[in-house]
Amino acid sequence: MRGRVFGGFTSTFFFGQFASPVVVAPAVIWLESLRNVFTGMAVVCGLLAVVLIILSKTTLKADSQL
Repeated sequence: MRGRVFGGFTSTFFFGQFASPVVVAPAVIWLESLRNVFTGMAVVCGLLAVVLIILSKTTLKADSQL
């Protein structure tokens, strides 16, 4: 079990390092600076956190009662 967990973590970690320049390079062109890209990513992560909090109180809790 531990091998699968660390394998998944390692795969995710290296995929993130691969995908980062692929995502950030066009975003820098579109948003005109790296500072704006970081701000945009922070806003997206914040919105995702809010959505997950709302889902955890509604939909996901209803699914766990099945």
